[in-house]
Amino acid sequence: MAYSIHGENKHFGTPTNPAASDRVPGGCSSGSAVAVAGGMVDFALGIDSIGGVRVPGGYCGVLAFRPSHAVISNSGVIPVAPSLDTIGWFAKDPIVLRRVGHLLLKLSYTDIRLPRHFYIADDCFEISKIPARRLTQVVTKSVEKLYGRQVLSHVNLGNYLASKIPSLRNYSNGQKNGDSKFSSLQALSSAMQLLQNLEISITSG
Repeated sequence: MAYSIHGENKHFGTPTNPAASDRVPGGCSSGSAVAVAGGMVDFALGIDSIGGVRVPGGYCGVLAFRPSHAVISNSGVIPVAPSLDTIGWFAKDPIVLRRVGHLLLKLSYTDIRLPRHFYIADDCFEISKIPARRLTQVVTKSVEKLYGRQVLSHVNLGNYLASKIPSLRNYSNGQKNGDSKFSSLQALSSAMQLLQNLEISITSG
């Protein structure tokens, strides 16, 4: 199941999405997301390479978190794409999500630091068919209420990545004349998918 972004499984059957029984549950960690969404467990772990935890969390209507790569040991995990595989987790209750995170990330409950910066990547939200303002206003209001307006900034993630990785600007979509280009985000997404495909072919033989 670790390769399906939709969570469909022809061999063992596709898990039923508790939030919408006529919809797919999302993958690759669809079983974990379904278990949490269905109330079978308080939390569950999953593997996220390029969305394997975050996508089913969104599809099934539960909280899902993917930390940075390699901050949690992958010991005992069957590798899919080792340079991308990351252990993440699901929960319905934000308090449970936080507690699981503290345990897995080995964080101290006494050393609590408030965020100094909170960035909203406007160009990421513009990809959605839903108006960006509608998606971001809830987050914006919550951040301003909790931490103040001074910590909040709007950024263009594609431009930021291109400034740090100049080769993204030259990433062609394959046309011979090179006139048409991917955006930086599309280029990065394509590169990650190619890397994942390569590593899967290596690990699976």
